Amino acid sequence: RQLGYSARTFLSAAPPEGLEERLRAYANAVSDFPCAMKEFKWRNGFWYDYSTLCKNKGFPDNMDMHTEYVEYCIENDLIESM
Repeated sequence: RQLGYSARTFLSAAPPEGLEERLRAYANAVSDFPCAMKEFKWRNGFWYDYSTLCKNKGFPDNMDMHTEYVEYCIENDLIESM
């Protein structure tokens, strides 16, 4: 939900209705697909960089849940520092 909101506000892109349901269906469809954390920066770096930029400029983080997960993964060596 946070990423969809941010896409609408930051990118001026309005995802069609049902974004959460479609993402859930996609995640279920590829649940057995191997995914490497080394791909993280390429897949999620934009969102984390945007959150960091907002926080550094004194704005609220619109994706605080995503940021919290990323920072947990960094702190626990699950992904490399961004």
